[in-house]
Amino acid sequence: MNFPREFTHTPETREKILLAAKKEFAEKGYDGARMGAIAKRAQVNQALIHYYFESKENLYVQVLYRIFGVEQKFEEKYNIYSLFFGQFDFTPSLKLHIAIYFLVRLHSEISDADFNKILAIEFLRGRRSLREIIGKYFIPRLERIEQIILDGIQSGEFETSSSILVVMQLVFFTITYESNRENYYGTRWFERLYGENYRETMLTFILENTFKALRPKGKELYIPEIPTDVKRMLDAVIEAIINENKGDMHDVR
Repeated sequence: MNFPREFTHTPETREKILLAAKKEFAEKGYDGARMGAIAKRAQVNQALIHYYFESKENLYVQVLYRIFGVEQKFEEKYNIYSLFFGQFDFTPSLKLHIAIYFLVRLHSEISDADFNKILAIEFLRGRRSLREIIGKYFIPRLERIEQIILDGIQSGEFETSSSILVVMQLVFFTITYESNRENYYGTRWFERLYGENYRETMLTFILENTFKALRPKGKELYIPEIPTDVKRMLDAVIEAIINENKGDMHDVR
């Protein structure tokens, strides 16, 4: 497709369209969202939306991918299992600490106020795209965490009657905690749950409870420290994902 010279056609344009669409879907629902309104929010010509996303349905699906953090570019560039575990000889306990640190830090930093609204839209639409996301992206992630636990059971570091339920508890508590932030705003529990340094408190709580759940009978609780250089690398990857996920889109209304 050839565009007039005045059309802005850059990667940043695609990001602006995605955020504008997210806001439009969250406020108007799928049926109420209009491509023209999305173009106006993003300050782009409507033809560019069709160029990047082809249809309203595909744009909506890409918004879902964005809020769930499963866009292909992130999967390929920022996979901690290949970035870290493939090149370092870590114990299962240390691998689990790294996985929890990455999961909690990332989800808490990129949590989205529109998450629950768009999730409600997806429920009304019969969870069609959500099932695909779970099957294609979530289950492989869950399986990688479970494999760490299974390796720890094999080495004698962990013990549990159900590795998959430990994984579900870890992941879904993290996601649910962050996604409910807006629901508790203005209540007397908000400061208790989301006050100063709540992310550090949540990380410590999840680490302790996960490792307690996996502690073999008769053994003391042991949570290995992440080496300083590895933590710096993890923080750099998390920061890169946050920056790429948000880009310059915060200016879109």
